[in-house]
Amino acid sequence: NDVSFDTNPQSTFETKNGKTSFVEYYQQRYNIRIRDTQQPMLLSRAKKRDLRAGGCELMALVPELCRVTGLTDQMRSDFRMMKAMSDHTRLNPDRRIERL
Repeated sequence: NDVSFDTNPQSTFETKNGKTSFVEYYQQRYNIRIRDTQQPMLLSRAKKRDLRAGGCELMALVPELCRVTGLTDQMRSDFRMMKAMSDHTRLNPDRRIERL
């Protein structure tokens, strides 16, 4: 698992219907509006069973749509990753009100 500072929700990926951005995909598919279009994407490595089933090796995730369920020691020691997570999970009062 890693943070990709080179991609954001405006980045595109290939679907069976052609290229689309993460912003467009989540809006059209789930009616979810991604608020921060400049946030770096999270990368998750597929499990071996998912690869055998034809899944992608790396999956890009939009941080504001993710919930942290646990961190490894290696993740906790990565200052850049912890800073990126903190920027998106700790909201100041103004941003918290914006999200309501």
